[in-house]
Amino acid sequence: MRPAFRFGVTLLGTVLMATVLLAQRPPAKPPVKPVKDAFPLSERDTKLDREAMEQAIAEARATDVATTAPAALLYRGLMLSQEEKYAEAIPFLEEALRQDPSQQAGWEALGWAYIRTDQKERAWRLWEYFQQLMPDEWMPYNLLAQGAVMQQDWRAADTHFKKALELRPDLFDLRFWYAQNLLRIGKPDEAEQIFRQLIKEEPDRLDIQINLANLLTHKLEYDEAVELSATSTKSCPAMPGL
Repeated sequence: MRPAFRFGVTLLGTVLMATVLLAQRPPAKPPVKPVKDAFPLSERDTKLDREAMEQAIAEARATDVATTAPAALLYRGLMLSQEEKYAEAIPFLEEALRQDPSQQAGWEALGWAYIRTDQKERAWRLWEYFQQLMPDEWMPYNLLAQGAVMQQDWRAADTHFKKALELRPDLFDLRFWYAQNLLRIGKPDEAEQIFRQLIKEEPDRLDIQINLANLLTHKLEYDEAVELSATSTKSCPAMPGL
């Protein structure tokens, strides 16, 4: 089964967010709490030379003279990630977080960049620190849940998804990811209720229709499953059954 992270969609959102940072004053920063664990981005590990840093800042300030250095470095890192140049993105993202750890998009993108450069353990440690730093934000719990899914620790994923949903029960995709994981821990009835509600809210989401159709097939409720599969195939004839 394809992982339900939708990283490209999430990262695109963070790139757009970084673009906004260069166009207007940044929004109020989330509160950052003291953390007992050591900051995971030691200065001695930096790979970003002064020239590259100054170039990124100068280019950003050519568009907006008021752009802060951390925002400029974050923007460069996000753009490199969007181009799938993860190894190149990492030093910019690390330095952006060293200078301003309140940048949530940086914690998200840096973790994914670690994962895509075979540094998964660093990603887990990074997101655990992120959760301690901002325990009242939904994103670190979501990222910890996604990491737990990758490690096939379905129970831990359930715990993290629930916490994220306590903070942001309105997030559509977060509810979808939570429902998918409910199937993994043997709670199909709860998952079915969520799938049906999501389809009511967004009837054109074929991925959710397919998830519900597969669930109904396992329950031997073939008539509705076939109807849902036919609808999705009609909507996307090049990918029957997705």
